[in-house]
Amino acid sequence: YFGYRWYPHQDFVETMLSWNQRHPIELLRKIDDHRMYGIHKMQQGGLLYTFYDENYAMTHTAWMSKTLSYSDFADIHIGDTDKKVAALEPVTEQWAGRAMATSSLHPVYDGFTQELLLKDGFLEIHYNMEEQPNYAVGDWIITDMKFYPDFRVEYDWGRDVPFVWDYSILPEDYPK
Repeated sequence: YFGYRWYPHQDFVETMLSWNQRHPIELLRKIDDHRMYGIHKMQQGGLLYTFYDENYAMTHTAWMSKTLSYSDFADIHIGDTDKKVAALEPVTEQWAGRAMATSSLHPVYDGFTQELLLKDGFLEIHYNMEEQPNYAVGDWIITDMKFYPDFRVEYDWGRDVPFVWDYSILPEDYPK
């Protein structure tokens, strides 16, 4: 379990306490009265960042195995496969494997979004499995990429006031 996003239309909310009972938080940072994050060393490698609101509800996560910048992704484009991203960030293989294991019979419709916490912003890469002449069946194809240089992602979900998720962390908390 590693890719978590809280959606307001879901009934289930992961709390810091429930998460910590299953996956102990190794370091917890309180940024201000409304935001904190935990850091976990993952058995598969890298660091998982779990972000919480003022009510200790987990809102989102990011998983990285090394510190990267947006410029490292200059040669990654829509239409490329997950394997090209995995050459930069090996955690991508974990995301792809998990997506395959949990997708419906139609992964083309499900897809998955990888959250990449970079030192100069936040990058979302969305993948879908598509059968194309240049790709073998079973490859995840990049269908969308969005970069947020301020680390803040806004979701409105039809509400008057959008949810803003801040993925920024302290410089010393990036993977070494």
